Amino acid sequence: MEEQARFQILSLSGGGFRGLYTAKILADVEAEMGQPIARHFDLIAGTSIGGILAIALAMEIPAQKIVDLFVQHGEEIFRKRWSLLGILRSPYSSAPLKKLLGSDELLGERLLGACKHPVVVPAINYSTGKPVLFKTPHNEAFKRDHKHRAVDVALATSAAPAYFPRHVFDNNQYVDGGLFANAPSLLALHEAQTFFCQGPNDVHVLSVGTMSSKFTVDPRKNRQGGTWDWGGANPSNMPKRLFGLSISVQEALNDFMLRHRLTDKRYLHVDDDLTDQGAKAVALDRADRPAREVLLGHATERAKTCLGDAQFCRFLAHQAPAPTFLLGNRGMIKLNKLFFTGNEPVFHDAIVPTTEQKAFLNDCKNAIRDHLKPRIAAATTTVLGMDKPVVPRFRTQGSWSYLTCIQPSFQPPQEMDWDFGVYLPVHVWEENGPPHIMAKAYFELVESLLADLCRSKRWQLISGKDTCIRVQVASWAHIDIPLYAAPEEKFKLVVEKRAALEAGFTRVDSIVFDAIAQESFQEQDWDDLDDIAMATRKGEWKASDPEAVARWFQDRLAQHTDQLRRVCRYLKAWRDFHWEEGGGPTSVSIMIAVAQTFEVHKGRDDLALEHAAGALARALPGELRERAIDDGVEDFNSRLSDEEKAMASRRAQALAIALRMARTYAPALGGEALAALQQQFGPRLPNRPDLIEPDSGAESVRATPATRVSHPVVNATTAG
Repeated sequence: MEEQARFQILSLSGGGFRGLYTAKILADVEAEMGQPIARHFDLIAGTSIGGILAIALAMEIPAQKIVDLFVQHGEEIFRKRWSLLGILRSPYSSAPLKKLLGSDELLGERLLGACKHPVVVPAINYSTGKPVLFKTPHNEAFKRDHKHRAVDVALATSAAPAYFPRHVFDNNQYVDGGLFANAPSLLALHEAQTFFCQGPNDVHVLSVGTMSSKFTVDPRKNRQGGTWDWGGANPSNMPKRLFGLSISVQEALNDFMLRHRLTDKRYLHVDDDLTDQGAKAVALDRADRPAREVLLGHATERAKTCLGDAQFCRFLAHQAPAPTFLLGNRGMIKLNKLFFTGNEPVFHDAIVPTTEQKAFLNDCKNAIRDHLKPRIAAATTTVLGMDKPVVPRFRTQGSWSYLTCIQPSFQPPQEMDWDFGVYLPVHVWEENGPPHIMAKAYFELVESLLADLCRSKRWQLISGKDTCIRVQVASWAHIDIPLYAAPEEKFKLVVEKRAALEAGFTRVDSIVFDAIAQESFQEQDWDDLDDIAMATRKGEWKASDPEAVARWFQDRLAQHTDQLRRVCRYLKAWRDFHWEEGGGPTSVSIMIAVAQTFEVHKGRDDLALEHAAGALARALPGELRERAIDDGVEDFNSRLSDEEKAMASRRAQALAIALRMARTYAPALGGEALAALQQQFGPRLPNRPDLIEPDSGAESVRATPATRVSHPVVNATTAG
């Protein structure tokens, strides 16, 4: 698992329409990774077109959407208007770009504070003559920029002199930040060290260029330094060439300094040099077919190279934690009532099993018990070769024992399952269990007895599973029956307590299992057994204690209240919604990962869920062990491949970020917050904006773990 200290920056250079190259690389990477690239970075910095990209990516707008829109509208944006040598006005109007950026497909009317990831975007306030860094509120010193319209920030950073008019808002005129930071990597590094308190060896920078051309002198031309000279034999081109020279030299210096500062181990610059013919087709303001062909073609090839590069892939292996935006008490909302209220149907009520489902499965389980109990007892001497008849015991285990069972999101192919163990006292006990030959006979006996029951009940017996026998009792549910044995003398310690039903489950889950007094979910209360062996279809005995996890989880519940159980249910429902065909983290791995670091937030399941999703994201990429269960022997995450672990971690991180960002919406935008959460949990999350309430902010602050935050002196007129 990657070190926690790593802090990653994505730096996007300016370059006008050449930014199509940048956007296409990022789009291809997103397509390969299956998630927004912003989730891999702790900070995104962008200038000019790079600033537009940075804001869009931080809002998790797909990079491919940006590519498509700029391909469609590029020539409209760079359609020249009449201008006498550019003397009276700029050659291009900003109206088409403003219209595109303000469309619902891109930034719309959203504020900079709608970014889901930290952003820094440079521009120049031409009214004051000072550089400005527009930022998300990722530091307590930044109190205003998040209230700016994202479109205004995007137009300010991209108002390139000699190309577009200055952008005016808040009674100030702004021009392109490329005049001082066309490649914003250095200022982003400063941001990380000063405002995120990152150490000098913790920051890693991925910089993506725009196929920038180097502006050089023609030794054959006039050297007198007039407008004819600086304009390349065309005086009207002088401003453009000076701007181009400025940004190309900046990028070279930026690259040089970062390679010295970070070394090649922590700095990677992605760009392409234009060939002599390619340079003729590409320019900051060329958006025609040849320009698009060169930019898109080079970007496609560069993306392939990047995805095969080990250093580039290390950037993609990083999952940025959910950011903390310090908005004070502005724009925060409480989402708890969407998940749990206790007095009206919401998400929790939609995912727990219904009374009818519980009753049906309980009847099926009892039928299996009543059928097997006398028949196994009769066969213990005739089939299993035991000296005297013994009566098996039965117990519910797994999610119905933990009371974390939920209704699957997609039925079919997903199903509700009930684990119902059969336990047999054995008086002959060898080193690892009963005699070896008994395991296969035990398995075959129970399977044959269940075949008779299935025929009479019109159920389906599903053979082939190595560690249990499965009975399909309905299209939406099955019962798994694992077979166990324990030493006879130890079995005497097993005390049947019918009163456990009332004393245990009604106490811990009276709200959800309201009819539990009429349903026999567990027949016995079991003291610890030192030796339990599970029979396999292959005729082997495996050491197993299915109650070890249950005991550990019950201890966690006693410490963390029933909120822990509800959060586990929410995450299982999230899992089912995102892995329709099955797969993803197992229910046990979710339960353990969450319980290990659970934080109780009284009356705020939304905050508890947000923290748990982040914990799950951190736990999933590696092994998952718990010393208090089995001395850490079992890896509860072993069923997933490395690739599946990475995918599950990314999705859990996306959930944590979505929950965090949903809470930062203004109360008037509760519907948008709800829509964002329904993308994570599906339609079972109720469409009830009326359940969303304003948050004073105090509870949200208490939900945030303490972190180092510097207190620099910041000039409020130039940043934040």
